[in-house]
Amino acid sequence: MARDAIVYVVDDDIDFLESLRSFLEAAEFRVKIFASAQQLMDTVELAPNSCIVADVRMPGIDGLTLQGRLKERHLNIPIVFISGYGDVDLAVRAMRQGAVDFIEKPVNPAMLIESVNRALQASRSLWERVNAEARARALVSTLSAREREVFNLLAEGLQNADISSKLHISIRTVEVHRANLYRKLEVKNLAALVRLALLAGIVSATDLFEPPARASAD
Repeated sequence: MARDAIVYVVDDDIDFLESLRSFLEAAEFRVKIFASAQQLMDTVELAPNSCIVADVRMPGIDGLTLQGRLKERHLNIPIVFISGYGDVDLAVRAMRQGAVDFIEKPVNPAMLIESVNRALQASRSLWERVNAEARARALVSTLSAREREVFNLLAEGLQNADISSKLHISIRTVEVHRANLYRKLEVKNLAALVRLALLAGIVSATDLFEPPARASAD
């Protein structure tokens, strides 16, 4: 809901900043305003339902620099940029770097609300992904050393027979480890196991399109 969301607004034009706050608060967003990008960086925190509305041209740290520095600090908060200059090059650069939208002044309130809502949806999706990744890593951490070996090989696409040969264990032992993996990782099939491996960073999407190396016969 809008009233649960935090919208960080940064603009060096104080009058414009206050007007943005007024109609965002009228739309029931929680709003925090900043007169400079540095003030924002000193305060902003990653939250599950937050976004930034920022002027792209500001003295000191401009909007694109702000965007880059937040990413360096792993604060991947969706940003909606506002500009009074109609600078196409800036808009393209901002969008390529992940901005949700680039709105020209004078700002249409309905357009800004729509962009903020899309940014907040992106924030929630990102937060869900972060939580899913953390849960996946926590589940993987419960595996024994041997279970982790079997897990890695399954995630890479090896069959039971290949794993048996590679680890020098019987196929029956591989099957037992596989059943234990499904139980510990709370998955029901191989597809779910691979999805969890992707979330945990055990394999990459690129790895899944490369044919697995088969175990040697010796």
